[in-house]
Amino acid sequence: MAASRPLASPLFGAVDETTWRARVEADLGDRSFDDALVTRTPEGLRVEPLYGDRWATPATLPSPSRPGWAIHAEYDAAELERTLEEIAVDQRRGVRGVRLAHANGERVETLLEAVDLADTAIHLGATRTANESLEALLRVAASRCVAPETLRGGIGADPIGVLARMGGSVAPAADKRDALAELVRRAHESAPRLTVFTVRTTPYQRAGAGIAQQIAFALATGTEYLRWLGRRDVEVEVAASSIEFEFSLGTDFFLEIAKLRAARLAWARLVAAAGGSRSAQCAPIHARTSERCWSRRDPWVNLLRGTTGTLAAALGGADSIVTAPFDRAIGRSDELARRLATNTQAILDEESHASAVRDPAAGSGYLETVTREFARSAWRAFRDLEREGGISTALISGSLQGAIHVIEERERHEVATRKHGLVGVSEFPDLDEERLERPSAGAEHERGEGAVPSNRLAEPFERLRDRSDRHLAKHGARPRVFLANLGEIPEHRARATFAANLLAAGGLEAIGNDGFADEGEAAEAFAASGAKLCAICSTNRRYAESVPKLAPLLVERGGTVIVAGPPGAAEEAWRNAGVAFFIHLGSEVLSTLEALLAVVLDEEAEVER
Repeated sequence: MAASRPLASPLFGAVDETTWRARVEADLGDRSFDDALVTRTPEGLRVEPLYGDRWATPATLPSPSRPGWAIHAEYDAAELERTLEEIAVDQRRGVRGVRLAHANGERVETLLEAVDLADTAIHLGATRTANESLEALLRVAASRCVAPETLRGGIGADPIGVLARMGGSVAPAADKRDALAELVRRAHESAPRLTVFTVRTTPYQRAGAGIAQQIAFALATGTEYLRWLGRRDVEVEVAASSIEFEFSLGTDFFLEIAKLRAARLAWARLVAAAGGSRSAQCAPIHARTSERCWSRRDPWVNLLRGTTGTLAAALGGADSIVTAPFDRAIGRSDELARRLATNTQAILDEESHASAVRDPAAGSGYLETVTREFARSAWRAFRDLEREGGISTALISGSLQGAIHVIEERERHEVATRKHGLVGVSEFPDLDEERLERPSAGAEHERGEGAVPSNRLAEPFERLRDRSDRHLAKHGARPRVFLANLGEIPEHRARATFAANLLAAGGLEAIGNDGFADEGEAAEAFAASGAKLCAICSTNRRYAESVPKLAPLLVERGGTVIVAGPPGAAEEAWRNAGVAFFIHLGSEVLSTLEALLAVVLDEEAEVER
C-alpha cells in the first residue's frame, strides 16, 4: 500500500495510509494485519481491506455500443415437444436469446418454428455438426423471408471444449480445421452477425479452475482458433469476429465482476497484438450462473446464488446472460423455476436499472485493481500454455488438469473447513426440510466425466445427508448426538448452538437440554438418551476442570466423545481422558462428520451382522 496517499473523510479529516494501518494494527493486538484483514483466493490473489483511489484512470475496456444485456435461456433440444413449449413461453417473458443443446439439422428447423428470428438471437451449440446447423438456420430464415444478414447468435463450434468435456487423444484433424475455416467464410459472407466459435470455459469452472485460469484457458482457446484460421488465410478481422466467449459465474460477487472485465481487457490486448481493429477486439461475452455452487439441499437458496451471479455478470459487461433455474442440480427444471430464473434478470434490468450504465465498476479502486491483477495473472498462465504448445497439448498431456486440481483442492479444503460456507448445506442446514423432487434430467444436465470432470461444492456434505436420510427411513430417527451442556444456559448456549449447526451439516441430530450442574449428572443423562455420540459444550474455564472428569464417564457408558471448542495445550491430556474429536472454527469439519457418522452407522451394521 502506498505510504502517503491521503484517506479523506468529511467527519474525521484526512489521514495517510501508513498512519491508518498503524492504528489498525494497534487495535488488532496480537493478531497480524494480514491474518485478520487480508483474504486470499484459492489462486493466491491478495484481497486487501482497503484500496482507496489507487486507480484514478479506469481500465480501457472494449464494450458494446450500448449498455445492457440480452436475457437468454438454455434448452435441451433432445426433448423436442417440451423444448418447443418452453421456448414459446420464454419468448413471452422477454427471453431474447435461445441456446439449444443437441440440436441438429431437421431438429433445428422444427425448434425454430417457435422463435421470432427478427427479435431473437439463436445459438445452436453445434459441437460436431456446425456446417449442418448453419445451413439449417439459413434455410429457416429464407423460408420466412428473413434477411440472413439480420440473423444474430452463433453456431457454437468448440472442438477444444469438446476435448475438455469428453476427453480424447487428439485435437481436430486438419480436414476438420479446413471445414471450420470454410464455415467462418460462409458465415461472414451470408450472416456476418453470427459467430461460429463459442469458447466455453464452463467445463473448467465446473472442475474447480480459478478465475485467472479460466481467463487464461479462454485466451489460449481463442488463440488456437485464430491460429487455425490464420493458417487458412482467414483475415484476423474475420477470424476474431467469429468468436464468442462463455463464462460461468459463481457467488463471489466482486471477483466475478472483475473476471469478466479482465477477460475483456486481456482478449482486446491479444487481438490488438494480432493486428485486429478496435471493433475486432470486442468479442461477445456470454455469462451463465454456475451450478458448481448450486445445492440440492435447501435448493431455494440457489435463487439468491443465481441473483448474485446474474448481477455480477450484468455489472461485469456481459452481452447476454443465462440464469440457471434454482432446481437445476436436482433434475429437470419445472415451469416455476424457469419463470423465476427469467424474472431475476427482468427485475435487475427493469426495476433495479442494472443496465443503465455501461461500465459501473469503472473507477472503483478495488475492482480496477483486481481486474488488472486477474488480467496479468491470466496472461502469465496463457504464456505458459503457449510455451507448452497450446491448450490442446496441455489437455492431452494432463498438465492443464493438474493445474486445475491444485486450485480445486484449495477450494475444497475451504469448503471442508467451512471457511467457504454453503448456506443450507454446511451452514444453517435444515434437517427437517421437505425434499424437492424433480424428474431426472436429460443430457444437458449430465455430469461431465471427460478430461476435466465437473463437480459441485456441496456434494460431499450432501452425501452425508443422504446417508442420514437412509438411516431415518430405516430406523425412524436420524443418527443423534447428545449435547452434554455444562453449567447455566449463558455458559453453554454459544457452543451448543455452534455444535448443533455443525453436526446437522452431516445429518446428525443434536439432543439439546438446559445444562447440567455436574459431570455425573451429564453422564447419566447421556446414558439414558440412547445416543452413541456426545458433545461437551461449555466455556474454556469449565472445560479445564470438567473435561478430564466427564470424558472417562462418557466413554464408560459407550460414548464417543466430542469437545466443542479448540483444546489448545490440553489436547493430549484430553485425548488421554477419552476425547476423540474436537469441533471448532477452522477445524476440518467434513472429515470429522464423516467419522462421526461412521461411528453410528458402522456400529449398527456390526450389530445387524
